[in-house]
Amino acid sequence: MPPPAHVTATRPKLAALLLTALAAAVVLAGCQVGFGQTAATVNGVAISQSQLDAHLAAIEGNAAYSCIYSSSTRQDIAGVGKGTYNSQFVANILLDLVINEAMGQQAAREGIHLTAFDRTAAKSEVENSLSSSTGTAQSGCPSATAAQIFQAFPAFYRSFLLDGQAEIEALAARQLHIDLSMAGLGRYFRSHRSTFVNTCADAIVVATQAQAQSLSAQLAGGASFAALARKDSLDASARSGGHIGCAPTAFTFPTNLAAAVAATPVGHVTPPIATQASSGSIWVLVKVDGRSLPAFDSHVAQEVRSELLYQNSQRLNAAESSTLTSLLQRASVTVDPSDGRWLGSSKNLSSSFLVAPAPPPGRFVPNATADQSAQVPAVSPAPSVAPAGG
Repeated sequence: MPPPAHVTATRPKLAALLLTALAAAVVLAGCQVGFGQTAATVNGVAISQSQLDAHLAAIEGNAAYSCIYSSSTRQDIAGVGKGTYNSQFVANILLDLVINEAMGQQAAREGIHLTAFDRTAAKSEVENSLSSSTGTAQSGCPSATAAQIFQAFPAFYRSFLLDGQAEIEALAARQLHIDLSMAGLGRYFRSHRSTFVNTCADAIVVATQAQAQSLSAQLAGGASFAALARKDSLDASARSGGHIGCAPTAFTFPTNLAAAVAATPVGHVTPPIATQASSGSIWVLVKVDGRSLPAFDSHVAQEVRSELLYQNSQRLNAAESSTLTSLLQRASVTVDPSDGRWLGSSKNLSSSFLVAPAPPPGRFVPNATADQSAQVPAVSPAPSVAPAGG
């Protein structure tokens, strides 16, 4: 989903890996199948068939996300028969459960214990990933914000996504010796105070350089910034005289504008600066009203954490991928043949670790069209089911 046409801009965040179809596409084939009570085991720990069924139904029941999933992966969720699931969809979701269990076991081995703060931080990452996904959806998908899509999942599945995101971030950060604890974030805050200084500011946004220069000249001659903002600014803040609030400069403005704002004394206005918005190029004038360093609290800690992840995003993404690949390669995994086949020797996450089951001999398939999709009974999620690896 593209950002609104506003002078403020948010920094990108790491993707929520469990919201991505990790398995590569394979030839889909099918049969009418039945299950035992265990869909898979990971290092001796069982993932029950009821857990898998609940996760399948959780995604199917979220109309906006199921449409996004199908359009972005080019993979149907439904199987051929009424009330059935596509076999590769089943394999992908079971892989998510295997990943989550393997991560949970590794986190326990390393003494990583998730806190409410970790899960709150993970929520913004998961929603950011959902927001990115909505931009790839076909126009036929229901309209919904990332927050609405997330809330449409059952509570147990929301917890599954949050725990998985928090665990992989914690494992990758520990591998890179990045301290995401409150104490570690406090130390980073104190050593990077200038990054987190709040700047209170007003802004005027116009479409052309000529208009921006004209407004700059009027301001130099004593014109009211608020009056000009109300009259000429294209930004939503025009209604409040251009006031855009107080926030760390680096988190509020695009890079080139942030540098100009940081160099402008309190009470003064930046020269006209060209920057980009979703609607195209714009010209911005910013008046700096004041600066202050906030006290370190849980809200500021979230901003510090976001900045720390952003500054190390490439290294963390690589560490997340290598951590997951290594965990899956080392894990002892068994899978119910009706759900798929485990390929523990895959080299990376772009390869399939778990593939859909192979078809039976053609003479045993009563419906020939079923050769294109395994038929797995669809069920309703049980609210009491807890995700594996939590």
